[in-house]
Amino acid sequence: MHPFLRHAASFTNRILLLALTAASASSAPGPGETIRIPKLGNPALTVQLPTGWTAEYGNVSVKLTPGDGPYALVLGILPAYQLKGKSAVEYADAYFELAHDNPYSATEPITIDGKSGTVFVSETGTDAAPRTHTRLGLVPVDEENHAMLLTVELAELSPAQHQELEAVLAAVRIVGLDAGPNDAEVCRLPKTDNPALQIRLPPGWTATDAGGPLLIHPNSDNFLVVASMVSFDQPGTTPMTAAEIAKTALEVPGYRPYSATEPGTLAGKPGTVFLSGSAESSPKKFDTRMLIVQVDPLHFAVLQTQFLAPLSPAEAKQLDGMVGEITLRGEAPAAALAKGMTASSHQDYDLAIACYNEALRLDPNYAAAFTRRGIASALQGNYAQALSDYSQAIALNPGLPHPFALRGASRARSHDYANAISDYDEAIRLDPGNPSYLLFRGRAHAALHDYARAVADFDEAIRLKPAAPEPYSARATVSALQGDYQAAVADFNEALRLRPDHAGLNNSLAWLRATARDEKVRDGVKAVELATKACKLSEWKEPSYVDTLAAAYAECGNFDEAVKWETAYLAGKLDKEHAAQGHERLKLYQQKLPYREGPNSPSPTSPSPPKS
Repeated sequence: MHPFLRHAASFTNRILLLALTAASASSAPGPGETIRIPKLGNPALTVQLPTGWTAEYGNVSVKLTPGDGPYALVLGILPAYQLKGKSAVEYADAYFELAHDNPYSATEPITIDGKSGTVFVSETGTDAAPRTHTRLGLVPVDEENHAMLLTVELAELSPAQHQELEAVLAAVRIVGLDAGPNDAEVCRLPKTDNPALQIRLPPGWTATDAGGPLLIHPNSDNFLVVASMVSFDQPGTTPMTAAEIAKTALEVPGYRPYSATEPGTLAGKPGTVFLSGSAESSPKKFDTRMLIVQVDPLHFAVLQTQFLAPLSPAEAKQLDGMVGEITLRGEAPAAALAKGMTASSHQDYDLAIACYNEALRLDPNYAAAFTRRGIASALQGNYAQALSDYSQAIALNPGLPHPFALRGASRARSHDYANAISDYDEAIRLDPGNPSYLLFRGRAHAALHDYARAVADFDEAIRLKPAAPEPYSARATVSALQGDYQAAVADFNEALRLRPDHAGLNNSLAWLRATARDEKVRDGVKAVELATKACKLSEWKEPSYVDTLAAAYAECGNFDEAVKWETAYLAGKLDKEHAAQGHERLKLYQQKLPYREGPNSPSPTSPSPPKS
């Protein structure tokens, strides 16, 4: 294992959070798909993902996990420089001492694609605690490289699980033995977005796609290079400065904050080098240089070099040569995208779409341009075009969660809730800590009357972000639909406590106070107060809030005001369904009857949630 891989993994995870639009060739494959690891180098291992298993790419390996098995399988290629002259036995000794603090106790033979090797077995735990078996398999594939297979078994495997694991291992193939050390001498990072870095590898160097960042391995174990493009062109992202990126990237275990800076250059653009290294508590001591260059207002190139000791003249020459040959690609499409985003921020969606079209003309595989054009199309009500664009973005870059969430929202708009939920599922799988995706999925479950799943999603969204009012409001709506008005009022009140000047929240609680079938919840005076506030906050431009004000006056028994405001509501631009419901309520007010929400409402309208 390379001395830096554990640290690089932490850094890579941090950069992945920042590089929201980085290419994700390492997105999770589907059942039956053939996985190649490494993606950019030779020799490599290939294996077909079994049905029910999931795959997660690491820096130099892939982790395969069965759906119900108490174990995981990690596959990779161990280059000669990682062995550092050690035999397989010596490497296994060092691995178990470093990674598990427990030596291996047994060995077993193993064969991969006709080549023989050894499995080293270590056991941890006691009779009173769960026992864990770790098996490290090393199989020489040529004079310099070994196939590495690692399983961690948290419980005794059943005969069926043993058979399943053996079938997967039997299907592993070794490829690229006759090719050069690297089958992609020129690497583009990212692959499907702009701008991008074009990196030419020196002879003998290899590169590993780490799910956005690119790990560049020299033919030396003294240093490692991590290249990344940090982008802020996805919805919901806030641009950062170079210093903020460096600070965030280094807020991981094992690193210390940067202590000094110096000027640097990458692809002809000036930037800043942030100097850091290992934390005092880190067992491995190293230094790091993080070069950050702002390519345009939304994109930063990051090149981090970590080294154990000062570079030799030969190492420094190779590194400088590689960095000096890095070029930028795709700046023109990125500029067109930025222009479209500016137009969209001014609600000029026609101009925005024209800019995104230009970006796609310059680069037909520009995933971010498809995403942005989809958003602009959806804002114009063209959901068919939006769905098409989101699907194109997903096909180009299936590792980003936001296009899945956006496509789910468009499908929900078209009442295709089942497929919307599938999209939200994938967005949540890719970004499980995002409360917005849980909120969206919960609303789709509620639309299908699956209230238990809806509430579970809202509860988790609240746990993740308790200061956000939206999940409380959504949960209140479901409570009202189920007739639990007291719970609904409590959640609406909490949402309003968090955001008292939110027009929609004021309106929703006003509607509940005016129309609930539970007389203990109804409060006409409070409903008028809340509805009036909602109307004022929206500058009387939202028709549904006027409709709520009419219902509130009806609950107070002031039917003249109720008729006045319902008539004003009906004078606005309404679709046929809402106009018909409004006319039914107007008839009630003219008959001096209030409106009651719910299945047994005197109005023939179907039940609906509190409005927002």
